[in-house]
Amino acid sequence: MVMAVIEQEGFESLEGVDKVDATDETEEEKPRPKLEGKKIIFVLGGPGSGKGTQCERIISDFGFDHYSAGDLLRTEVKNGTPVGTMCANLMREGKLVPAEVTMALLYKSIQASTARAILIDGFPRALDQGMGFEAQICESEFTLFFDCPQEVMEERLLKRGETSGRADDNVATIKKRFNTFVTASVPVIEHYDAMDKVRKISAVPPPDDVYNAVKKVLLDAGFKPTNPSFDFDFVVKAQTDVADGTTSAVEVTPEVGEIVSKSTESEPIDGREAEVLEPADSA
Repeated sequence: MVMAVIEQEGFESLEGVDKVDATDETEEEKPRPKLEGKKIIFVLGGPGSGKGTQCERIISDFGFDHYSAGDLLRTEVKNGTPVGTMCANLMREGKLVPAEVTMALLYKSIQASTARAILIDGFPRALDQGMGFEAQICESEFTLFFDCPQEVMEERLLKRGETSGRADDNVATIKKRFNTFVTASVPVIEHYDAMDKVRKISAVPPPDDVYNAVKKVLLDAGFKPTNPSFDFDFVVKAQTDVADGTTSAVEVTPEVGEIVSKSTESEPIDGREAEVLEPADSA
């Protein structure tokens, strides 16, 4: 099985390479035991969906580890490791990085992690990759999916491109990246959704509103925050209706990923502020 680290992670397309073990490109692939006791959360969302921003906030509040297949490969290239050198050569030749390399790097990082849970960002990018991960490394808890329409993501990326200097922040490339994401990732989401392992959140609202939905998902899954200043108030700051100027508080409902009217009062939702939800130990 060969899999691309696609354009969303800033890598070129690579194909037609032999299997390579990520610890030593000259060694044959070695069988690895599945990891036990690891809580894995896949994080998916199209380019410009804001999943990176949300991952940063989760890490800060919940103390999770965070790994991206693209970042792991870039680190190997930057550090000049045998795997990094191999990947750099393949990219120059316009070929694919083997899925086994990505899987081995993820395995090594997850194995070394002592965090209570681990976010795997932008992974799996295709159904066979997800199934391979769960067969070779460990089962996932669920997939956090940031749902965002193409026109919203396109607008965000073009805005970012005004200052980012990134060559891929242009209309043609953005549409290609979005189409690639839809083609590869929708089957993944449908597969895990059928297993009740997808937590779908609208990425259209402002980041604070989106994160309120994320917090509720994680608390409902039994994860306690490690940040002593964690905000348990799930009523978003009052918003002003553009049409008539009225102001009301709103509640985030992550099950359907939408914002619904709550009330004109700022009050805790579901009685969460009254619950015994002390910040967890950092250990």
